[in-house]
Amino acid sequence: MNAGTRFQALEFVWDPAKSLRNRSKHGLSLAEAVALWAGPLVTLPSRRPGEERHLAIGRIEGKCWTVIYAPRGGAFRLISARRARPDEAEFFHQTTDPDHRA
Repeated sequence: MNAGTRFQALEFVWDPAKSLRNRSKHGLSLAEAVALWAGPLVTLPSRRPGEERHLAIGRIEGKCWTVIYAPRGGAFRLISARRARPDEAEFFHQTTDPDHRA
């Protein structure tokens, strides 16, 4: 069973049980992670072999988050959301604000 929503003409889907586990572990549900697409974000291909996955890095309520997702047809299947690692946050800041100083 999947849950999902549309946001700014994009479709997002996720496993509801995984979303609850993600909220418990990282403090953000996958439903809440959709908010990442409301502001500037950068994407990178995942280094994980196998299924095509991407990292989306952006801000939610002023904090830098990373959402791992896989494209599925016309939708984004959200896999996990966590606080961005220092190198990911720095990449986001350098990409979206070239004058940013660490």
